[in-house]
Amino acid sequence: MQATYLALFPEPVVKLSSLIGRRKNPLVRFFRFVVVTESCWLWKGARAHGKNSSYSRDYGRFSVNGKLVLPHRWIYEQVVGQIPENYQAHHLCGNADCVCPMHIQPVPQEDNLGFRYSNTTPNPNDIPF
Repeated sequence: MQATYLALFPEPVVKLSSLIGRRKNPLVRFFRFVVVTESCWLWKGARAHGKNSSYSRDYGRFSVNGKLVLPHRWIYEQVVGQIPENYQAHHLCGNADCVCPMHIQPVPQEDNLGFRYSNTTPNPNDIPF
């Protein structure tokens, strides 16, 4: 079952009237590549693949003002705030395709690697929306 982005928030983060007629608005373009499910917001846009990629995993990629960004980090910074320098965006839900800012937690790299190789990532069903 899919829900719309605006149905997840009691008050819209961005007023729709401010987006009408703005095809290049990054937030509008971002949500064209997102499928909202009951558990996660899944990225369906472009991906960074292979050893020539600057990203170590097959995370999504998204262009904002001519710069490629990781969509899960970009939306987190738009909705929540900046991710501190030398911190990584850890997916609390354990789903690397998820771009839901409520499922992202900034953590130091060593903690993120520890989560990746252990069983300490929480159950996605326990994460509140």
